[in-house]
Amino acid sequence: MNKLLLFILFFPLAAIAADLYEGAVTLSNGTIKTGLIEIPKFNDKKLKFRAAKKSDVEKLSVENVKSFYIINEDKVRFEYITLKLAEMQAFSKKFKIEDTKSWVRIESAGTVNIVTAYYYGASGSGYVYYLHKPWEDHCYFLSVFYGGATVTVGYFKSLKELVSRIFKDDCPALANAMTKEALKEKSLFLVQELHAQLCPSQ
Repeated sequence: MNKLLLFILFFPLAAIAADLYEGAVTLSNGTIKTGLIEIPKFNDKKLKFRAAKKSDVEKLSVENVKSFYIINEDKVRFEYITLKLAEMQAFSKKFKIEDTKSWVRIESAGTVNIVTAYYYGASGSGYVYYLHKPWEDHCYFLSVFYGGATVTVGYFKSLKELVSRIFKDDCPALANAMTKEALKEKSLFLVQELHAQLCPSQ
C-alpha cells in the first residue's frame, strides 16, 4: 500500500473532527502561540485557538496565520500551512488563483510539497491534492481522491497535462519523464520525486 493511501486510512477523521489538539500557531508576523487548536475546514476564515483548556477561544484569521501544527492522540505531528488554491478553469489551459488563503495539510515535504485540502460537497467529500512550490504563495490542483483512485490511461494523461502546465516555465522535462507504470507505483509522490531529480533548485 502506498504512502498516499496510508495517510487517508490512518488519519481521515482527525482532519475533520471538531476536537482540540495540542499544537502551535505561527502568525504572519513570526509570533508563535502554543496551546490547543481546533482543525479548521480548508475554507474556514478563522482558526479556533485556546491558550489552555479553560481559556477563552481566540479566533485567528487565515490571512494572519502562516502555519500551524497539531499532535494527535497517537503523538503524530501534522503540519498545516495557509495558501491560495490555484484551480483549473473550465475551457482554459490556465490556473485561476483564488484571492483568499485556505488551510492545507502538508502530506509530503520536499523540493516541492504535496498538500491536501479536505473538501465537503453535495456530491461527496474527500481529499483534494495540490502541488506547492515553496517559493510561491499558492498551490496547484493535482487530483481528487474520494476513498482512493485508479491510475487509468485517462487519469495519467490528464495528470501529465496538469504537471506540464505547472512546470512549463521552470522544469518542462518533468512531465515528459512521467510514466504510467511509475505513477501506479508511487502515486502523486512521483511528481515530487522527479522534481528533486530533474529540476534546478530555486
